[in-house]
Amino acid sequence: THTVLYDDALEADLAERLSTDAALRRALNTEGIVVHLQPIFDLRDGDARGVEALVRWEHDGELVPPVAFLGLAERNGLMPQLGREVIRQSLEVFAAHRRDLDSEFALWINVALVQLRDPAFPAWLAEQLDRAGVPATEVVLELSEGDVLEIDDVGDALVALRSSGIRIAMDDFGTGYSSLVRLHALPIDVVKLDRAFIAALADGGERARSVLEAAVQLADAVGLDMVVEGIETTEELETIRSLGCRFAQGYLLCRPGPADDVLAGLVGAMPVELTGVGSSPPPAG
Repeated sequence: THTVLYDDALEADLAERLSTDAALRRALNTEGIVVHLQPIFDLRDGDARGVEALVRWEHDGELVPPVAFLGLAERNGLMPQLGREVIRQSLEVFAAHRRDLDSEFALWINVALVQLRDPAFPAWLAEQLDRAGVPATEVVLELSEGDVLEIDDVGDALVALRSSGIRIAMDDFGTGYSSLVRLHALPIDVVKLDRAFIAALADGGERARSVLEAAVQLADAVGLDMVVEGIETTEELETIRSLGCRFAQGYLLCRPGPADDVLAGLVGAMPVELTGVGSSPPPAG
């Protein structure tokens, strides 16, 4: 015989997850998924050189951040549908503004490993680009460091995408298990340095700065562009500029916002002020 102990907290948690899953599925079919954008800036001149698409869920009158539902979407098999919706919306709004932006401007879109495992994904994406009138050379696909390292699994897809002109970025670089020996051979064009490197500067002193400098030099040595994420203070900005970092992203430079508003605001905008922009971090959330 087996003894089973009943826990009403577990039942309540299950009911909540089922309710959230049902609401997310409805959102995918009723325009409840929206895209916000956050610019990426060139630190040489302060001009925006691209925007990263960030998914949001409009639920019960509030915008739900991705950290609150992406895990559920992945567990319940919704990532392919969610990912395609983000790509569709991103390309649509980007196409409406791209001719008014700098020729080097690019749209950065996060993709999940499960999308790349779909043999039909490269062809589907090519069709979406053609429909939107967006050249492949103006798109960067972001994958987490862990997903990029699954090269045996998705190598053919990455090669096909890059051969079309799309660039591949490794997101969250430095948080996983990247082999420095393999870095030069991975089918990527850009690394996005995780904020952890920048946050460490506050208490890590010269050692933290040396680690950051080494990461910058490594990317440069293997011919990869680098974007430093999570810049929140003037001191952080000045540090990465002094180390020769070219691209940066963060609340100090520009917060994420509704896609159309962000792109419209960038058309004809003055470069961001790279000095004297304040040293206080943004409020939580």
